[in-house]
Amino acid sequence: MKAIYLIITAVILAVIFAAGCTSAYQPPAQQPSQAQEPPATAPPAETTPPPTGAEKTVQITADGFNPATIEINAGDTVTWVNMDSVPHRPASAQHPTHLLYPESGGCIGSRFDSCKDLAQGESWPFQFNQAGEWRYHDHLNCCGPGSKFGAVVVKSPTEEALVVEEQQPAEQPPAEQAPAQPLKEEAAMPAVSVVLKSLPKVAAAGREFSVSWSITGEQALTSHTAVHYGRQSVPNPKSPADYAFTSRIFCTSASCKVPSSFQVPITIQEEGIYYYRAHTIIGGSHYWSDEASINVSKAQEVMATPSYGGGGY
Repeated sequence: MKAIYLIITAVILAVIFAAGCTSAYQPPAQQPSQAQEPPATAPPAETTPPPTGAEKTVQITADGFNPATIEINAGDTVTWVNMDSVPHRPASAQHPTHLLYPESGGCIGSRFDSCKDLAQGESWPFQFNQAGEWRYHDHLNCCGPGSKFGAVVVKSPTEEALVVEEQQPAEQPPAEQAPAQPLKEEAAMPAVSVVLKSLPKVAAAGREFSVSWSITGEQALTSHTAVHYGRQSVPNPKSPADYAFTSRIFCTSASCKVPSSFQVPITIQEEGIYYYRAHTIIGGSHYWSDEASINVSKAQEVMATPSYGGGGY
């Protein structure tokens, strides 16, 4: 009996011991797996499109080109738009060869030529790559009543304003100063005067009259001299395009020596008061005579009384 008691006691103790070991052991908790995010990539660098020239517009109206003179940078494009009811054709000076703008390949001479008549609403673009002052005209309305002239002034890249961020230079030991060099004298502009020699005060519409002028001063060469005139007085002209009309132009095909004198016939078809100046270009600079005026009346015999202009500026 005692043996049975011991066996039962041993079984009970074994069960209790096994239960305690089971409750004490707990397996480690399984951590939830974290999805690995792909490494961040930098956005692609923005590419800057190649710079293109600006675009400007000149309107062609019954009164002429608007604006008559326009300033642009080399590489810019000018578009002419015909707002008039009749056709027009912008083309480089000189009429009729169109050779002033120095890029060949046009239908007559320079590429600066629309080579077609622009009807109302039509346009024609042209990109200017050559720096300079490029005069032009309406090939269909040139050198007579209703003549239309304009100018495109193209600045070279070196003439454009540059904005540079200032940087503080690092301190450097003082350098030995080189001996001062004598300053070079800048080339002085030639002293030139343009003087009207004979200019009638009255003329008959449709009748020819003559204007003469002289270019005086130091010996030089001129590539352009003519009389520019129009109905509007121009106190301080900057370009031949400031006047509506131009006489025959001298010295374009071959430069002329200065001092020299010139005379040109002019015929004005419409009545009114017109303002005149003689003009020349020497070394890229413009020189003008004093302005004079002439009264053009109905066609009849008119005694022309000459007037004398002063020195140019």
